[in-house]
Amino acid sequence: MSQQFKTAKNLALATDKATTMLFKHSKDLASTLIEVDTGKRNKSMVVTIDLPDDTEAVNWSTPLTSFDREVLDTVNTLLEADNRTVTIDQIYRHMIGQPQSKRKAPKAMAESIERSMNGLLCRVVKIDATAEAKAYGLEKAIFTGSILSFESLTIAAGGKQVTAYNILSSLLFEKYSKAKKQVDSSLPITAGNVPIRHTTSNIELVSYLKRRILAMRPTKTQQRKAISNRINVENMLDELGIAPREEKTASTRVAKTRALQTVMKILDYWKTIICTDRKPFISSYLVHGKKPVKSIEIRF
Repeated sequence: MSQQFKTAKNLALATDKATTMLFKHSKDLASTLIEVDTGKRNKSMVVTIDLPDDTEAVNWSTPLTSFDREVLDTVNTLLEADNRTVTIDQIYRHMIGQPQSKRKAPKAMAESIERSMNGLLCRVVKIDATAEAKAYGLEKAIFTGSILSFESLTIAAGGKQVTAYNILSSLLFEKYSKAKKQVDSSLPITAGNVPIRHTTSNIELVSYLKRRILAMRPTKTQQRKAISNRINVENMLDELGIAPREEKTASTRVAKTRALQTVMKILDYWKTIICTDRKPFISSYLVHGKKPVKSIEIRF
């Protein structure tokens, strides 16, 4: 498993709708398939995500999370930097935007990353993109396989333990995203180096904000995006499980306040991050509402 490790400079993020919907609604795959309309304007193109018939025993009872997606994005980023063998510590350093550091993942974080990697390995999915393929003159296009495929090796000596993963192939959703030319590499790896505690919940918060902002950020070919540049706070905190909409307890209010303070720190830091287009990731933001905060408007 030996090779010279190369730190990544930019993130490599799959931005297609199918990948997004898988992580947002994975719990539904236990009983049904997910349909995603990837068409533009008035043209509908439905892509389905399903469990193949021969893998119905795969356990989908634990939904995929934003943390799982961040782990997957990080592994894909490392693959794009030409790394086939990666350790948990290397994944962690890239997740927190400190690829050159010697920091080791705290025990709880290392366990979370390992659990996520194993969960992604066990998830076998089928993406039926036939409707999209027909627009390009093809009769059928079906992607099937594990979300992540790897061999792992754990070595322990002198009270220390290291787990390394040998990635066996390109990631399933990365193949699909590349086929659609929907992989974003505009954001430097240092975007993850936000001045907050790098807990799993905070990493999920960073992941959510990063993807929402990338989706609304103007590009050379599209100055005005269809998505709103406002982030609904209640929806965000409910989706991440930080402050579920139906819970009105004191602890939930405290969690919401802390999360909003963290959001402000993230956004303030991202005003200093310069993307590959030589512009700041965001220029400013505006908070709407006071008690409670209802939305956050992102400006570019």
